[in-house]
Amino acid sequence: MAGSGSHDYVINDAFVPESYTFIPGQRRRPEPLYAWYGMSVACGVGVALGVAAEAFVNAREALDHKTSRATMRAATEEPAALPGLARAASMIGASRSFVFGTLGELSATIAAGQELSFDQRARWAGCVVHAGTMCRDAVQLLVDTVGAGALQRSSPLQRHLNDLNMIAQHGLSQKRVWEWSGGLYFRRPPPVPVY
Repeated sequence: MAGSGSHDYVINDAFVPESYTFIPGQRRRPEPLYAWYGMSVACGVGVALGVAAEAFVNAREALDHKTSRATMRAATEEPAALPGLARAASMIGASRSFVFGTLGELSATIAAGQELSFDQRARWAGCVVHAGTMCRDAVQLLVDTVGAGALQRSSPLQRHLNDLNMIAQHGLSQKRVWEWSGGLYFRRPPPVPVY
């Protein structure tokens, strides 16, 4: 995939102990990460948050070294640069807080041996799609703030935006998950047992 740079691979003639396998709906290990299938998407959310955080660092560095060709002023003195950077930082930080808070609540419930409520599952589904799309939107804002140079193939911001566009299109983090989240609030399980 162009967005993630992933590659297909095959492992032949390998033995995988049953304790290392995972079947939706079955609990073979007590740890929260393995006890509920929905926790598997936490990995993808972590990627979105990490990519967005790195994009912020790269955008700030690019702005710090950039001079506007139109005004011949430092980019950090341009009226749109500072608010764009600050808004992106807030979007990324809010997403991170939402993920950590929701994930912490789910982990505590699962660790206590309790079943997750439909409301908890709904919040998690919404949290996943929110984080993926908000991180992508924040990086788009950073690209807009830095300018055309951010879209060059040599720019890490171009790669960050590409990666987050890929994450936002993933089957478990795209816009239809909003519908699944809303349905869970009314005790309607989604068609995929991940939430």
